Amino acid sequence: MEDELACIQEFKDKVMTHDNIEIMPHSSLTAVYGGEAVEELEFTDNKTGKKQIVKDSECGIFVYVGIVPNTQMYTELRLDGGYIPTDDSMQTEIPGVFAAGDICVKKVRQVATAVADGAIAGIQAAAMC
Repeated sequence: MEDELACIQEFKDKVMTHDNIEIMPHSSLTAVYGGEAVEELEFTDNKTGKKQIVKDSECGIFVYVGIVPNTQMYTELRLDGGYIPTDDSMQTEIPGVFAAGDICVKKVRQVATAVADGAIAGIQAAAMC
């Protein structure tokens, strides 16, 4: 339940330059409504329980979970800024150990790139058998 925007400073600075972005502290997206496209978004204030509906025929959603990789448990692996370095086959510095998705060192963190990483890692791991 953050009282302020929880992201890296660069993103905070960019948001502040746009007057068409509203910051809704300690709130969660709790519902998405629409037919063929997103038409309404429901947000719930986690402190008060108050719900707010945003209606906009041009609204949309972009899912982004977090900015801190959950790699603390991988103590045998070398980390780079908290992320796991891999080669083009998604293999780590330890032969036979693969990593995929947003825990890896990469420039783009999107579902599409995470899925691609997983496919590559799976194919490469299977080829080792």
